[in-house]
Amino acid sequence: MVRPSARSWRFAAVLCSSIPLGHVDGESTERSAPAPDRYGRRGRNRPEAGCISTAPPSLCFVRGLLEGVKQRRHAVEIVDYLRIAKRRLAILIAVPVLAGVLAVGYVLLTPQQYTASAYVSGSTLVGGEYGPYSGPQGVEHLVNDFVATTTSPVVATMAAERVDATARDIADSIEVTRAGLSSHVEVTYTTSDPDEARPVVAAVAAESLENMFAPSVRIAEAQVESAKQSLRDANTAASEFQGRHPDLLTSPREASPTVRAEHKDLLAEQRAARETLTVALQTATQAKAQMTASSAEAIQSTPARREPLAPRLLVRALPAVGTGLFLAVGLVALLELAGRPFGRPEPVGPRSGDAAGDGAVSSPYSGIR
Repeated sequence: MVRPSARSWRFAAVLCSSIPLGHVDGESTERSAPAPDRYGRRGRNRPEAGCISTAPPSLCFVRGLLEGVKQRRHAVEIVDYLRIAKRRLAILIAVPVLAGVLAVGYVLLTPQQYTASAYVSGSTLVGGEYGPYSGPQGVEHLVNDFVATTTSPVVATMAAERVDATARDIADSIEVTRAGLSSHVEVTYTTSDPDEARPVVAAVAAESLENMFAPSVRIAEAQVESAKQSLRDANTAASEFQGRHPDLLTSPREASPTVRAEHKDLLAEQRAARETLTVALQTATQAKAQMTASSAEAIQSTPARREPLAPRLLVRALPAVGTGLFLAVGLVALLELAGRPFGRPEPVGPRSGDAAGDGAVSSPYSGIR
């Protein structure tokens, strides 16, 4: 049988010195009160010889290990965090301040921005019997289509051809917002050139409305041409049929029932072609009217205005300071972890330079060499 070494006996004695063991294997293991330490207090973690002679080393080791884990779990208190914060106060202040200074410097060095707006009123664009935005949901459909069209790359490219700006700058700096639940939409454009802002936002709004209503006009015109062609074909077919049957006009009763039925069908096709042409003409007229209204009456642009400096500073500086504080706390935590020896808990009591009247005790591992 292998007997424990002297170092194992000593390690087990240190771990279980603060735990009363009671009776083990029928033998009394009660210990007398521990002797006072060098501060005049009876410490919990001072090793005692009674545990070595009366208790099995395995039991001393297990119970001492559990007690050590419990002490380490409660070793860090709020005052310890405050002590760490006081010791690392320079880092906790310097990092957020540096982040805020960098953010403010970035805002001050950035060129001054100017914003121009264009207001689009959809009241003249909604409604109509044959319009694309009729019915109870016409306003919603108009606003949704306008927002999607304004922010599309096609509109940015077409607007860039009208003004002195690139399509990428227009796409990155354009914003569209709706005024509550109304049909009014605001288009804003921000740039560093005050002379460029208003022409760009007006061009974007005009191109958006043109892209929304120009297809309707083209479709309506195509429908008109198709209806006209259908009417011409119906008239030609009726004329040719009457030329083959001239008695239909002089004595229609003498014609055979088959001829009368075919003639009746041709006349019905003529009436349907006329009705289709009438509807197509009305649709085209309304589409052209909406196109005219969208380009002339629906857009109102404002001159470029200078953005105030204070909101820009707050938007940039506050998140930077918060991020800097978070990084400072993480840096302090890393420094504290790096400065502690791995695998050995720090003493709960005072350091060697503290006053003797604090009354704290040393670590239970301090007796091991």
